[in-house]
Amino acid sequence: MLGWLDGSDAWTARDDLDGGLDDLAVDLAHAVRAIGKLRDVPAPRRDPGDRGGPVEPLLRGLDRWLDDAPWNAAGLIDVASVRRSAAESLEAAGEPVTVGFVHGDLIPGNVLTRRGRLTALIDWGTAAYADPAQDMAPAWALFDRRSRPVFREAVGADDAAWLRARAFELEHAVGGVLYYVPRRHPLGDVMARTLHRILDEG
Repeated sequence: MLGWLDGSDAWTARDDLDGGLDDLAVDLAHAVRAIGKLRDVPAPRRDPGDRGGPVEPLLRGLDRWLDDAPWNAAGLIDVASVRRSAAESLEAAGEPVTVGFVHGDLIPGNVLTRRGRLTALIDWGTAAYADPAQDMAPAWALFDRRSRPVFREAVGADDAAWLRARAFELEHAVGGVLYYVPRRHPLGDVMARTLHRILDEG
């Protein structure tokens, strides 16, 4: 039997949350750190080319999306800005990474909140052992310019981890925009907002 989890997802509650995200940023950072300490959970490990795996193969795949005519990247996104962001993140590609357990899909729809605080994380179907920076996705998927530094400080991300995290979410957002926006799927709006925040930061 499944129990009821209290709260509204952070996308549905976005208008209410926009008034103040600092508490949620700290809550979610603490959750990400706790998740990363989990051990002996039966889960796969990210392969090269997967989000959460090594950055360089992932960004090579992103580059192919940008060049592949059927995706119509130039008609949907600012390709030059995406390439600049990807190039910056490649600077961290050679940094050593200690793999840890990750949720793997911390988009707003999987973050439940109540009165501006975290109540639960749902949809663990992509959980795996990967670069812990993958779970820093909410920095752009959920948090704005004001609350993003609060999340970064609380999660303890150094410069290299932050660049890798941004690369993972850049690839995620670009893929989401290219796939979902033409289909008029609600996730297209989620990914478009995320991509805007990533490129705006750059």
